[in-house]
Amino acid sequence: MDHSVKVGNWSASVEFPPDLKNRIFFDAPRKRLVFRDFMSKADYDRLSRLDEDLEYLRAIERLFQVSTEADFPEMRNISRLLGILVIACVIMAAVVWWQLLRGPRLPAARGQASVTALPEERPTLVPPGDGRPLSE
Repeated sequence: MDHSVKVGNWSASVEFPPDLKNRIFFDAPRKRLVFRDFMSKADYDRLSRLDEDLEYLRAIERLFQVSTEADFPEMRNISRLLGILVIACVIMAAVVWWQLLRGPRLPAARGQASVTALPEERPTLVPPGDGRPLSE
């Protein structure tokens, strides 16, 4: 896959390394710098050392960004999924924390008294109707 960026003023003094000549070239009629396939960080570093011209360095940097973004579109989906998972984990942790703060509660069967355990106290039996404790 070819990646390209528009270049305003091209410095003709740049000569690309022989092993990269078949992967990078300047398309003069379209005024575009073209790179074939994925540009690694090592390729970027080598190309950015060839010339100190600011326009050239900007073009190489944009070309590096375009090359790496275009070759990994699935990374956007993975980061979106990761964000959703993080939010879900935070919500679940908040629910667990809230349940732990409420303390243990035992559900009552229909028509029976519910038991609420208070910290460092004996459980109190409360009938479903009047709210007065039952005698033991």
